[in-house]
Amino acid sequence: MILLASLCGTISAAEPFCGYTEKATVALKTTGGSTLSFRAGIADTTPLHRKGLMDCPSLPKGRGLFFIFPDLSERFFWMHHTNMPLAIVYIGDDMKVVSVQRGEPGSERSLPSGRPVRYVLEINWSEGTGVKPGDTVKVSFD
Repeated sequence: MILLASLCGTISAAEPFCGYTEKATVALKTTGGSTLSFRAGIADTTPLHRKGLMDCPSLPKGRGLFFIFPDLSERFFWMHHTNMPLAIVYIGDDMKVVSVQRGEPGSERSLPSGRPVRYVLEINWSEGTGVKPGDTVKVSFD
């Protein structure tokens, strides 16, 4: 019986998306009072920072990729080999949104954070349109 419960838990676990396993929940509390929540994969190494969501055919609703950098610095993202419009949410050390950029599929244009940040969240553009500078971010790791 315990083995069956263990197997069922494994079978029902979320499938990885674009090579990432969901390892965190990222909640954004907007200045308007609503909370947006995303299950996120983690990009916390240089190879994963470079890969991002390149060559990913789609991003499921309610999912995202959370980038963690070792230092506070201005960041520049681009959409090379990315197939869907993304909201690139730049987040400071204080877990406040610094800026949000719209990433167009396949664009080679550099999208700057505008100020030093340590974290970035990539989500579907349609889900990120309500995210604004000053919104608060909370990350819960599994």
